[in-house]
Amino acid sequence: MYAALEKASGRSICRGRNCKCLPAFIKDSKIIKGTNCAAITIYGAAGGVTAYYCEDCIEDVIATLKKELDLNLLAFK
Repeated sequence: MYAALEKASGRSICRGRNCKCLPAFIKDSKIIKGTNCAAITIYGAAGGVTAYYCEDCIEDVIATLKKELDLNLLAFK
């Protein structure tokens, strides 16, 4: 997995489940060029795929990752 904060190209769609499509970040269903976005890439046998999240959804992504990947709950320490 690779994650980075990037400037949007203007061609990406926000993949946030509860994206509010705020006009400050989204125009014509795409993240506005030049705004901050999170790019998360996962790799598999067939290659990689990148999902983009608008600035409004970044906090939700971080909160979800912290909740799902709670290090105190790992069985193997």
